[in-house]
Amino acid sequence: MTWSPRPGTPADLDAVFDVRAQAFGIGETDRVRFVQDTPTEGLFVVDAPGVGLVGALRVLPMGQYLGGRRVPMGGVATVVVRPEWRGRGVAARMIDTALAHMRSEGLAVSVLHPATLRPYRRAGWELAGERPRARVPTRALAALTPGEPDRLRRLGRGDIGAIRACYDRVAAGRHGWVDRSEELWRAAEAATFSDLAYAYGVEGDDGTLSGFCRFRLVGHGAGHDRPGHRLVLDDLVAADATAELTLWAFLGGHGMQVGAVEVEGPDTDALALVLGEQDVRHAASLRWMARVVDVPGALGRRGYPAGVQTDLHLHVTDPEAAWNDGPWILTVEEGRGSVRRGGTGALRLGARGLAAAAVGATPAVTLRRAGLLHGGGPDAWSRFDAVFAGPPATMPDHF
Repeated sequence: MTWSPRPGTPADLDAVFDVRAQAFGIGETDRVRFVQDTPTEGLFVVDAPGVGLVGALRVLPMGQYLGGRRVPMGGVATVVVRPEWRGRGVAARMIDTALAHMRSEGLAVSVLHPATLRPYRRAGWELAGERPRARVPTRALAALTPGEPDRLRRLGRGDIGAIRACYDRVAAGRHGWVDRSEELWRAAEAATFSDLAYAYGVEGDDGTLSGFCRFRLVGHGAGHDRPGHRLVLDDLVAADATAELTLWAFLGGHGMQVGAVEVEGPDTDALALVLGEQDVRHAASLRWMARVVDVPGALGRRGYPAGVQTDLHLHVTDPEAAWNDGPWILTVEEGRGSVRRGGTGALRLGARGLAAAAVGATPAVTLRRAGLLHGGGPDAWSRFDAVFAGPPATMPDHF
């Protein structure tokens, strides 16, 4: 039996919620918010005869910063199938439909947060980056130099424009971060200014924010006799070292009630270099996956390291996106790339290997060990690494 995904409508949202609630363990109290606030742009659903809606998927249009430049990106979210209909190809058909939709909309790359890898790898997505999770004792943060606490203030709804402006300035220089859509910002604003959620910012000389953090205070839950509460950090964005230090030290000041800051998204790489001991404890976290939807659109719009000037002759095998199949020449100079058909195809890779390199900055030696890159030789591999070099891709957002 086969099914053809169709565009979803507002009338489908109740049924989508039912499938989503069972898939993710979401309570009935969330139904009204979901039905009222969820846009149907990019929503695709699958109906089974005599049963009704059995699957749904959403494509969220936004951007992703790769090599310092914004690339149009489709975030794949809410991929859900009724439990009794799993394993029948429903998800595969929705994913294929989403891929064609993203190409038609000019979304050159795609990102998703997988619950499982197999169906997405089949369609050309591959692990590319991480949404960091960690725990940092408040005692360690409290021992930091306080930075500039006189510039710190609590933020309210009227500061959302300043928060967004600060994020946009910083995100453009962070490999893998997203250019947040209006929908993501609405969700962030609702979460930030809800009960037991707070935002604080560091104000610069010109009145703009040089950094901000968003966090929630959460009870320990039933069965715990510990005093106080948990502090869950959702965002910590800083344009300079002083602002970042100020925010971490401020969070350390919650030590009377909080034993550790639970980091859900912000990275702690710089923090680890200024703490007195190895107090950052990385928690288990699922990595996110990426896909190149359109080869010239993705490779031609992302940024590249300054000083690299070379050609890469690639041969891409991509049966799920035939428009990507075949030989390509990527020319890189002055931090930009241009892509044209042709060349020797000396470096052979599929959609998964291309995503791991172009989005995830995965080096040639790792791709070769995984069987995702073939051909070439030492010189070609060295140039491949020079072109796609970069810090590991991270992303503070989950969608």
